[in-house]
Amino acid sequence: MLSNTYGLVTTQAADAIAAMVLGAPYAVQEISDAPLSPEAAQRWVGTYQFGERAPVPRMKMRVAEDRGRLTLEPDFAQMAPSALLPVADGTFIVRSYWMELKFDAEPNAAAEALTLFGARAERIE
Repeated sequence: MLSNTYGLVTTQAADAIAAMVLGAPYAVQEISDAPLSPEAAQRWVGTYQFGERAPVPRMKMRVAEDRGRLTLEPDFAQMAPSALLPVADGTFIVRSYWMELKFDAEPNAAAEALTLFGARAERIE
């Protein structure tokens, strides 16, 4: 499977198609585009910063909310803003890149950090 965009969706699709052809089990990820409640959305809103060992050291990412929909806004010019699609409480898909983003938060509390690219970004605002 080929693609002219950077993202993981082609790998996931190729794996699923191969599993179908081979009769092997495969997972179907449940993703929603429904807006979150204002309270739920506010748990994740903020600015997060990666450390020195991240793929883009010290990069900041702002999570913004508009009518219950979240957007990831990186301060890295090569990475465009993207919608966040809810998968589970605290877990989202970054729509433009089809990558999983997970927030680190206690139940019913604001997020302390997020994980993306296998790297942790601490909430700074």
